[in-house]
Amino acid sequence: MFKHILLATDGSPASEKADDDKPALKLNDARIELRDVTFAYREGETVLNRMSFVAEPGKVTALVGPSGGGKSTVLALVLRFYEVTDGEILIGVQNDRGWRALMVDVFEREDLVDHPRYRTNIVRVENRGEVDELVGSLTRLYSTTDLDQRLAAAGVPAAALNDMAGLLEHPQLEKRARWRSVGTENGPIDAVLPPMTYSDVEMRMGDVPALGQQTDSLLAELGLTGDRIAELRRDGSIG
Repeated sequence: MFKHILLATDGSPASEKADDDKPALKLNDARIELRDVTFAYREGETVLNRMSFVAEPGKVTALVGPSGGGKSTVLALVLRFYEVTDGEILIGVQNDRGWRALMVDVFEREDLVDHPRYRTNIVRVENRGEVDELVGSLTRLYSTTDLDQRLAAAGVPAAALNDMAGLLEHPQLEKRARWRSVGTENGPIDAVLPPMTYSDVEMRMGDVPALGQQTDSLLAELGLTGDRIAELRRDGSIG
């Protein structure tokens, strides 16, 4: 059960107009609030129990906890990814105009625009599971590239979810000169610069040390003498 999930936003995205009588929407200034949220996939197996937090715009909000603690569930409640023939894509429909564009311009299913269970945002939320199944069945007819192009042409906010290979092959990494060559004991490899970029200095990208290469120097920094390090190596405590 959802008790309260609030998305407070302002402004308007370039890709979608606001409804005539409703506040404009600006996705890059979004404030996400979960207030007293309880959720279970199956009855009696609660994943989230009265959870509350606020993710302020322009700040990083981290969800920390053990595996199975509900971190992925929180993300799924806020976002919805749909399968395509070769991956997943996020589709963001915020109002009835966006729903019409999705059904008519993207999926060519005008018959679903005014369906009594889908025609307004309120009834779509009430029938979210059914709507997710419907949209998912339609997205699976397309590849990521084809669907992404159709969504962009229709002005429906969307983003593809890359796997690790897709991330490494992303053209922006090449265009923004993010790759650097670093040395390893088995030869040079390509590595990505840290995300922080400064105008006057580049983040250091040193070689990757071999296993045990820096053991003695690190132990010496901790105050161990050469004799003690040798003793630890003799008794097998270090390699």
